[in-house]
Amino acid sequence: MSWEREYLEIVKKLIPGVYIDSYGSPFAEEFSKKLVKDVKERVPELRDTPDEDIEEKFLDVIDWAKRRLCQLDSSWEYVPEGGDYYKGIMLYECRHPETGVFYLVTSEENDQASGFWHIYLRLTRDYHEAQREFEDEKADFIDMHESVIDNENIYTYKRSAYKKEKRGLLA
Repeated sequence: MSWEREYLEIVKKLIPGVYIDSYGSPFAEEFSKKLVKDVKERVPELRDTPDEDIEEKFLDVIDWAKRRLCQLDSSWEYVPEGGDYYKGIMLYECRHPETGVFYLVTSEENDQASGFWHIYLRLTRDYHEAQREFEDEKADFIDMHESVIDNENIYTYKRSAYKKEKRGLLA
């Protein structure tokens, strides 16, 4: 079996699901253990694979799916001056004859200065669920960081607009 075929089979088995991974945080080990446990339960052929390899393969599979099966529908990014910090929330529409249509919501936070990285992923077949998740993730971040967010460093994208544009906090 080719690696692309293997990745497609893994994606099919991960839908629907919520997955979290992290490093550099107090909960990173717990997130990693839960991710590995969930993937092993859903993808039986990976049960004998070492845990660290499962985590790496999972992230590779998601990256592959984003590049090969998905098209960006919406994104919201916050990148303050200096570039050490990044928060991005993306909604992708994905499709393949063997998977049908599904949606991927990613919420990624990266702070290079502290070595913190966190990603939250939801795979679903329901567009409205994915859209709600995208909006909720954005609203939660804004609510928690409203006092320090600089509107000049917020970027939004909506596929129907066919262009990336800068918008304010309420975009």
